[in-house]
Amino acid sequence: MRKITFILIISIFILSCSPSSTPSKTAYEKIDKDPKSQELRLKFIQKCIQNGVFKKVEVPASLPHLWVKPKFYLLDFENKQNFVSVVHDYYLAQNPSYTIVVLYDSHTGKEIGEFTAQSGLKLK
Repeated sequence: MRKITFILIISIFILSCSPSSTPSKTAYEKIDKDPKSQELRLKFIQKCIQNGVFKKVEVPASLPHLWVKPKFYLLDFENKQNFVSVVHDYYLAQNPSYTIVVLYDSHTGKEIGEFTAQSGLKLK
């Protein structure tokens, strides 16, 4: 029951924070960059880490890297995409060059996919 409630809360958060899409704007221009939205995104990311969905998020070079744990794989595709989109939006709001989030498996260390605003989540 707690898991379902958590997923519902996150889904509502994602829908309420998603900017309206207009084809003429870039992802950076569309993203809500206000401090309150960033705070909510950060809290969501921290909650995913606490709940064992994500291991960590880091920016070792020019792109954010999201390390996922086994619980991530239990999510359906739509929730995986929604969860990763929060990470994407958080980092993109900080830096317009962070257009891609690269996903890694926390156990194998292998790249498992990427997320962009244009293509969404692409898993290998």
